[in-house]
Formats: sequence, structure tokens, C-alpha cells
Amino acid sequence: MIKNLTALLIVTLFAINANAQNTCASAENLTNTDSCYNNLSTFGTEYWTSFTATTSAMLFTFSNHGTDTTEYFRKIIVCSGTCSSLAPVDSASINFPDSVINLSITNLKIGNTYYYKAYGIANPSPSSVLKPFDLCLNSLGFRPLLTINGNPCAYPNQACGPQYLLGCGVTVCTGDSVQFCTFTSTQNQPPPWGIHNTLCSGAYISWTFPSSNLSTQINNANNTQSGQDICYTATWSSPGLYVVSVFFESPCNDCASYPDGNIYEWQIPVTVNGPTVSTSFLSPSCFGGNNGSATAFVNGQPPYSYSWVPSNQTTQTATGLSSGSYTVYVNDATCSNIAIVNVIDIPKLTVHVPSVTICNSATVILNSTTVGGTFPYFYSWVPGNFTTNSISVSPTTTTTYTLYVADANGCTGSTTTTVTVTPVPTYTITGSITTCQQTAQYCVNAPLNSTVTWTVPVGITYTVISANCINVTNWGTYINTGATISAFVNTGPNG
Repeated sequence: MIKNLTALLIVTLFAINANAQNTCASAENLTNTDSCYNNLSTFGTEYWTSFTATTSAMLFTFSNHGTDTTEYFRKIIVCSGTCSSLAPVDSASINFPDSVINLSITNLKIGNTYYYKAYGIANPSPSSVLKPFDLCLNSLGFRPLLTINGNPCAYPNQACGPQYLLGCGVTVCTGDSVQFCTFTSTQNQPPPWGIHNTLCSGAYISWTFPSSNLSTQINNANNTQSGQDICYTATWSSPGLYVVSVFFESPCNDCASYPDGNIYEWQIPVTVNGPTVSTSFLSPSCFGGNNGSATAFVNGQPPYSYSWVPSNQTTQTATGLSSGSYTVYVNDATCSNIAIVNVIDIPKLTVHVPSVTICNSATVILNSTTVGGTFPYFYSWVPGNFTTNSISVSPTTTTTYTLYVADANGCTGSTTTTVTVTPVPTYTITGSITTCQQTAQYCVNAPLNSTVTWTVPVGITYTVISANCINVTNWGTYINTGATISAFVNTGPNG
């Protein structure tokens, strides 16, 4: 919503008291060319004024003042030169009952002094008195009609020069739209806003919008128009003072003595108010909890008010929040703004211990891995009541262990693991236990891929003939006494 709009409308009404007929030498100087002078009158038949041209094209509007109904002939004439050597530039006249003369002149020399003469004759003419009249001088043609949000924008009196800051700046809030328009066709506007002819051939207008914080993307390279009405809508996302520039070039104007030639730049200040809002948050202490919070930090014009959605809280900090998206609406003394904050959960506390298989009477180390939550972690193993993250166990039977973990915030997690105990297997050696032969073969029924280690007394000669078998070729000194042969079978880490 627009909070303030300032449009400076320079239409000055002057009343000049001329109780005696003046002459060219005593012409009343009109210092404001975009103005109206009301109730000009004289006891004579002529009225002289002078002015300095600030544009090469002007409209002179001569009209009755009051309710004069006398039949008359009236005429206006604009002259150049000096009073001793005047040269007519252009003129126009009216007859009763017409009441308005419009005289457009397009070949004025900027900076030169011109003389304006109005005279009239009553019909019948007992006194030949010029009745009271109004005179408006309006810059014509070379300057388009500028509006901001539909309000006309006043020009400075200077006609040439590099830059002019216009007094029609606008004050808005962040997010508000501002419409800038340039009208170059005929408009039904009173002087000095009325444009009574189109731009001369070759004239063009271009707009330049500041790119910083401009929400509405406007391509400055395409903002050129020639003899067309055009509007742009701009929206700024951050507070600040921005300047929108309007460039106008017309070959019909004589500004060659200025550095920019016939190029004019009008600057329109745009003041964007509104609080800037930044946010921070604290995650819930545990995953899935609802004790998180979010805070809005405001830079604007106090006092501030807050409204959080969906928590329906009205304080600067919203508390008791779970993870999710929250919107805070902030109002300061002039405008409003919104901000969105995402409250993020801390990672969930998870614990993992791999399961293992061992042989009977073997020892194994159980290593735990803990992620998430908030360090440090606290451990408790059951059975065993160990309090470290890794433990060494030697179960004789298959046993399930449970690990409980708590973090610094009291968040908990747990896991179970099973240590499977494999019994010691029994294997059988086959072969003759009594032999009259010098040689004998012995084999053990070990499973596939097992490793068999044979233990044979010293003095007995044997050879390994397969993975599970040996062949005794010489019993040595054990003939008639006997010997013990053993086989050790290793089936792997779990055997």
C-alpha cells in the first residue's frame, strides 16, 4: 500500500494591476513560463508583457476574465527583437462571441526575450478599452507529460541542462507497485500539463530504472519510445532511496550550448520505506521434539509488532516450535514486511553395532557407531553394565546384547546385536589301527575348504596325498609298539 505520494504542481496564478496603458518599454516581465496570469487589464487598448523563452515551442492561451459580454475584436501578437525594432513572430485573433485564443509558436529561440502584445476594440467603441483577460503560457511539445501513479509531474523552469531533480517523488512501502507513465499524445490536461501536439520527428524518450532491489525486472535497454504513450510498473524489495531517470532527446530544441546538446534528463526520486527482517532459529533439543524457537530481527521505524504463523504468537521470539516452516509478519511505524524461517530438526540419534559369530570360548570386541544428536554420548550395555562405546566379550552360548545411548540433551537411542557362538565340531580319522603292512593311509572327515594339520610322532615317515589324507610309508621304531596320529581341522574364523 502506498503510504505517501507527493506531486508538486507548479501552476502559479498571478494578478497584475495595470491601471494605466503600458508600452513595449514598460512591458510586464513574466518570469514563470509554465504559469497562468489572471485578471490582466488596462484602461487603454493595449497590454504588453515580456518573457524569456525556456523552450522553442510554447502555447499562449488568451481568454476572458469574468462575465464580459461586450462585443469586441481582440488580437494577440508575439514579437522578437527590441522595442525599437520589433519583428512579429506570430499572431492570432478572435471575434465576439468567441472567448479564447490559442496561439502555438514552435520557432522560439531559447534564452531570447520576446514581447507579447494583447489589444482589443469594443463594438461599438465608445472608449476602446481592453477588457480584463487571463493569460497562460505553456511549454509546448518538447516535454512529455510525466505521471507517477496517475499524478502529473512538474518540470523545472529551466529548459536545457544535464540533470533536473523533479519534485514529484513518491514514497512507498517495500512490495508496493509504482506506475511511471510518459504521455506524448494529446492529453486533456490543463496548462502546464497539457500536451497539445505530438513530439517532433526524431524525438524519443527512454527510461532507466535502478537495478538494485528491483523486484519487477525491467529491461532498461528496451525502454525507448518515440511518439507513443507508455507506462512501466516497478516494485522494490528493500528500503532505500532510488532514482528513476527519464531521458528525452528532441532535435526540435536549441540546447546546443549545453554539454548534453538536446538531451534532457529528469530524475524522479523514489523513497521506499519498510522494515527489513532477518531471522534465526534454534532446533528442538531432540529429533522430533517441540521445544525449538525462531526470532525476528527488525531494522525499521519503531514500534514493531509481530505475528507468527502457524504458531499464532505475537512476540519477537516464537517458542515451543517443532521443525517446519514459519512466517512472521512485521509492522513498523510506516510499513510492513514478512520473513520466512525454516526450523530444522537436529539429526536423529542412531546407534549401530554389527552382529558377529564366534567359536566357543573365543573372545570378540563389539564396536558401536553413534551419529546424530548432540555430543558427548553416554553408553550403557546390557548384559554387562559396560559404559564404553566398545566392549570385549567371550560368551559360551549365543547371546544378545543391547546398547543404550544418551546424548548431551538427554535424547536417547538404542540397538541390539547378537553374538552367535558356534560349538567345537568333532571329526573322525579313518584308517587301520592295526596293520602288518609297512605302509598305511589315514583320512579325516573335514569339511570342504578346511585346513587340516597332521601331528605325527618323530621317526614316522609320511606324505600328504590330499587335503584330508596322509600316507605312512615307514613306521620306524614304532613297529610293534604303536603310535598316536592326530589331525587338527580349522574350518575358518567361525569354526
